[in-house]
Amino acid sequence: MVSYSEDMKNRVLDVFECAKDITYKSGYIQNVNYLKDLMEKKPYKNINIKEFVREYLWVVFTCGFKADTVKKHWEDIKKMCCDFNISKTKEHSFEELLELSPIKNKKKVKAVKQCCEMIDDSFINKVHRIKNAEDAKRLFKTLPFIGEVTVYHIMRNIGIDCFKPDRHIVNIREELEISSEDLFKIILSEQLEKYIGVIDHILWRASATIHSVNPKSSLVSVALGEDTLDEIPKQMNAQSKFLF
Repeated sequence: MVSYSEDMKNRVLDVFECAKDITYKSGYIQNVNYLKDLMEKKPYKNINIKEFVREYLWVVFTCGFKADTVKKHWEDIKKMCCDFNISKTKEHSFEELLELSPIKNKKKVKAVKQCCEMIDDSFINKVHRIKNAEDAKRLFKTLPFIGEVTVYHIMRNIGIDCFKPDRHIVNIREELEISSEDLFKIILSEQLEKYIGVIDHILWRASATIHSVNPKSSLVSVALGEDTLDEIPKQMNAQSKFLF
């Protein structure tokens, strides 16, 4: 039984079409395509230890930090972690890793040290056998620094289809007075996008773009004509190969 009205369905579709238009016009189409490619290829099914450690540490270091800050230091983080070779990284003490780290955050560096003891062939075999998002959440939340939100970050970045329950989704859901389940169900049913993670990214990117222009406005208010977006800022350096 459908739990939403035809009017609600049309409002949701208007919001998503608006989000897609803003995301593409602001120069992020390559990023969307990159994420679609991740969902298609599902790299977690064949990921190796080095690749997983790289994705895990990206999530650890970007937690609470701007991605641009971490990008600036990424080569030094890579060097600290011996090119994400856990056998070599394990040889360093916590104090040595902290000294080598370009970001002097003890909790993050401690996670580097701990992950070298936890991520092994057995762990990676469990990653390969993940059947659904719930499996992934249970497994990844055993790792240090991975919590209720960061777990979705690492899942998405290795090709597990999911959405991050960030503020943008809460805002959209509250403004439309609809559940997250129905929000995604409507968009998927119309075959506007194939993956929940891609839908989520488009909604987030558009919401962030609008907020950067007018913090008092929202994606829903712009999509439904209650506010206007006079100019869509274009991201000139958007790349297809990037870390979220």
